[in-house]
Amino acid sequence: MVEDAVSASTSYLKCLVDELDCLIRQLADKFNLFYNGRPRKAFILDVLLRYGCLGCIVKALTKQNTSRIDDIYTENHRLAVNLLCEQLKAKLKAENFKVVVEEKVPGNYGKMDIVVKSTLYGLQLQLATFQIVVEVKCGKSLRYSQLFRYFLQDPSVSVIVVWRVTMHQIIVLERAKISNLLPFVVDTAIRKAQAILNDAVPPCEHSFSDKVYTVANPQVLVDDLIEGLSHLPEVVNKIVNLLKSVLQTYEIPLK
Repeated sequence: MVEDAVSASTSYLKCLVDELDCLIRQLADKFNLFYNGRPRKAFILDVLLRYGCLGCIVKALTKQNTSRIDDIYTENHRLAVNLLCEQLKAKLKAENFKVVVEEKVPGNYGKMDIVVKSTLYGLQLQLATFQIVVEVKCGKSLRYSQLFRYFLQDPSVSVIVVWRVTMHQIIVLERAKISNLLPFVVDTAIRKAQAILNDAVPPCEHSFSDKVYTVANPQVLVDDLIEGLSHLPEVVNKIVNLLKSVLQTYEIPLK
């Protein structure tokens, strides 16, 4: 009975996601949002999930983003991701897991290999048909729109880990625990997309000004990063334990 309910819930969510995907393609056509001939579906979905105001959504879809970010933020993030990737691989190997770096052997890995892949936002860990996404945040931002998007765009994502480096925080979202929430998230995005496609957008007075992200005190930013990175072993252990939990949940052999 429980398995039937889960299957029905999964099917319902898939139907909603398919409907939303169709609407997103229509929005891409309406606002000419393509990259290399393909609809910018991730961007459109993120905008739909991020803003509650329809006018703001239209502005975000039509206005070219010229915001600039100080290189120190980029370098901080790159350092944190690189350190996490290498320490995580070392920890997994120390526990006798077979680790594959996807960039080195794309597609040539076995069923029980753990694939570790660096991404723009952090890391991906993939085993069999399951995936753990690790998002690394070196500032104070946290966007649910981005986190929900991972679940909606890839059914294999079972766990999302957010490492807020300078805040010394680890936040975990499990698909199983938010499965009842995802249909509401998709339904909300569908209703927004339909309203925009039907030109039922009320006037919006919100400002969409370009931003320049500068660092007032770079020393504090660097000090906070170094302090946050000192907790790297705790973060690695947390991710490895989550991986083991996923393997046990789906009865996949640990080694």
